[in-house]
Amino acid sequence: RGDDVGRDLNAQCDFCDTNVADLRLHALLADPAYGGSIPHGTLDQQNVLAGVKGTLEPKCKRMTLTDFHVRTGHMGYDPSCDVCRMLKKSGRKIISEIDPYHDTRVGHTWSGDIIYFDHESRHGNRYGAVFRDEGSDVIDGFKMAFRSDTTEEVRSMVRRLRSDPRFASVMKKYKLMTHLDIDLAGEWDNKCAPFQAMITGEGIDVSYCQPGYDGNHRSAGKQENTVKQIEMTMKGIMVETSLPTSWWEEAWDASVILMNSFPTSRWVKSRESDGDSPRPLELLSEGVISR
Repeated sequence: RGDDVGRDLNAQCDFCDTNVADLRLHALLADPAYGGSIPHGTLDQQNVLAGVKGTLEPKCKRMTLTDFHVRTGHMGYDPSCDVCRMLKKSGRKIISEIDPYHDTRVGHTWSGDIIYFDHESRHGNRYGAVFRDEGSDVIDGFKMAFRSDTTEEVRSMVRRLRSDPRFASVMKKYKLMTHLDIDLAGEWDNKCAPFQAMITGEGIDVSYCQPGYDGNHRSAGKQENTVKQIEMTMKGIMVETSLPTSWWEEAWDASVILMNSFPTSRWVKSRESDGDSPRPLELLSEGVISR
């Protein structure tokens, strides 16, 4: 309501039912469910996108918010953007959890899932595993050619993060990736002996869920949301740059960088929305990586 109203003070937002002066600018900060990490909300939160832009090099500062939105993988949702309208999801009902619990220890608990891609990448991979840290919202993961590579790839990812000097302050308190929330897929379920031996050796606790079964179908929500976020960001980048499908790994890497560099909705909502909200990598490194 009000897409063509311009700066009509009575324009009403479809998402949060507030009257705003500039509906188009307001909608740039859309709900993450529509493809961006930047939250949709009140007029005060419009400064978030501008705040990120203001910390970058001069050529980025000279961009309009619309241009910056396009150049950064369509972070947020712009109703006037053709790519955003094409990628906006609708379809199956998603049951959301009310006031979900988040582990506040950065780097401690991660939830993850594996994505299968219809097209083989130019590097020979068909699968991607994506993990999100509950405490900081940092995204990490890996790509692989076969599901049987999962055990060794998880081991490599855990060791890489734990040996990263940028996260040394967290490692002094506890080990990164101490707990994983994953589904009961065969490549890492409780009957997979190599995976069970690996997590025992690395000191990792695992909680399993079974999507689709009564009593457990909601417990995979965090993993599914992480998959949705990276898929939407990848698609935005690939559509905008006309990348062939075999280049999805490059879009994956760019998406991870972008999602780790923009503040997520819960951190903006819990602080003054002046564009100065902490970024995921800043939280995980406890300030070593500045915004």
